[in-house]
Amino acid sequence: MKKIVPVLILILCHIFFGCKKDAKSYPIEIVDRNVAFSTDEKSDPLLLVVTIEKDGKVKLNNIETGTINNLEILSTKLEIIFKDREKTGLDEKEVLIDLQGKIKKKDLDRLIAALKNANANPIRFIKNR
Repeated sequence: MKKIVPVLILILCHIFFGCKKDAKSYPIEIVDRNVAFSTDEKSDPLLLVVTIEKDGKVKLNNIETGTINNLEILSTKLEIIFKDREKTGLDEKEVLIDLQGKIKKKDLDRLIAALKNANANPIRFIKNR
């Protein structure tokens, strides 16, 4: 709980104070970890989880896709995934963000912008316990 509070405060401040005019263009929600990874149901094969490790490494569904300072690989992979889904008639573009440590506001801005540019919608943060 102590680890997630600063992250949640940062996210909320970013949304409401840091970029008021842009906040509406970022459909961001916060979901509980137990809801995102429910053990009662089969895992969702369309689920996309971006993990930011403590050392700044970025992973997409546990596959390393660059660093928080270089999000080009992540953006490209997401764009390809979303285009492939569109070809098959799927419009699923939800992305969950799982922060494994602290993240600077500028890095959070960069990550959200990269997800938005890849057409991720909605973008949700996983709330840790």
